[in-house]
Amino acid sequence: MSFAYMCVMQPLTAHARLLLTALSALLAAACVVSTEETGESDEAISARSFKIATFNAGLVRGGVALADERLAKIAPAVQASGADVVCMQEVWGDADYERIRGGLASTHPYAFRQKTEEDGRRWFSCNPFKLSSLKSCVDAKCNPDGVSAEACVQNACQDEYDALSDRCKLCLASNTDSPTSCLFRANEFVQEGRNGLAVFSRHPITSARFESYGTELVHRGLIRVTIEGRAIACTHMSSDLTTVPYPRGGTFTSWKDEQAQQVDKVAAALPQAGCRIALGDINASQGAGTIKPELESTIAGFARHGLRETWDKPTCTWCPPPANPLASGTDEKQYDHIFTAGCGAVRYKRILDKAVTVEHDGRTRETRLSDHFGLMAELPR
Repeated sequence: MSFAYMCVMQPLTAHARLLLTALSALLAAACVVSTEETGESDEAISARSFKIATFNAGLVRGGVALADERLAKIAPAVQASGADVVCMQEVWGDADYERIRGGLASTHPYAFRQKTEEDGRRWFSCNPFKLSSLKSCVDAKCNPDGVSAEACVQNACQDEYDALSDRCKLCLASNTDSPTSCLFRANEFVQEGRNGLAVFSRHPITSARFESYGTELVHRGLIRVTIEGRAIACTHMSSDLTTVPYPRGGTFTSWKDEQAQQVDKVAAALPQAGCRIALGDINASQGAGTIKPELESTIAGFARHGLRETWDKPTCTWCPPPANPLASGTDEKQYDHIFTAGCGAVRYKRILDKAVTVEHDGRTRETRLSDHFGLMAELPR
């Protein structure tokens, strides 16, 4: 018989009523102390949160500087972040994936990656004299300082790059690690057709699959997994490239068109109810403070599907020099996002943004883990 039922059945004496009143006051005070001293502190909330992160590792030889030197530092940094789950992009190479997976094995023993393959080839895409001129410029003005390929062709070597044909530019974008292959037989897709996506988790992964977007240049798609009851879509959406012409005759009409159609595919991969998370390098940025907008229609598209990023004070994850010497341009962007629906209150913070020291060509250099900084969301368990 419950205490409440006993109270109804048996009249209380004045002494009992006084005792009950005192006990109720004591319990109320205890609840206030518990809420104020533990439950509401940042540390207590963080300790009991489910933490999910996105990080573009930028492991592009010939595209983002110091890839070999940065690789060994990624797993320890992820472990130190405290993330339960990490959606990682631009882990192109098979050996790079295994290196990171091995480094995370003790803390994040569960992982998923779909190995996609090259399915096309190009022949004789570049004029050898013009390509040689570009290579000489890059070797002299960009490689010694670790300047990214994008920044190089937009600035120091713009004239040499502009002299190339559209076919050659597209070939070079697909073969950053071996540009001279564009003189003979080269790949049509970057990194031998790999999609670059990987998910690492402290907790078991179920219902894992890869879904392709059918895009040009990069075999883009999404990884769909379920972890601790949460439906997660990890993706790297198309970039609205300004230096690479769009191929003609395909399913899409532009890099922007590719991205616009990917929003619906991500949303369709997730259920209609429960905790749903879509995250990754979205290649779209809202305008907020010093952050410059880019393809805000993509972010609005996620919102139409009920997927939102409730970050009150967002900061850049693509932060040009000097904040990040590996990034390019002059505008701050937030390309990396974590959209949620049905997950409760979410807290955000930027991670994996600290300086790291590497050895390159016999010199000690200070750089960052990638040209992107990471983003982590803390969700109620």
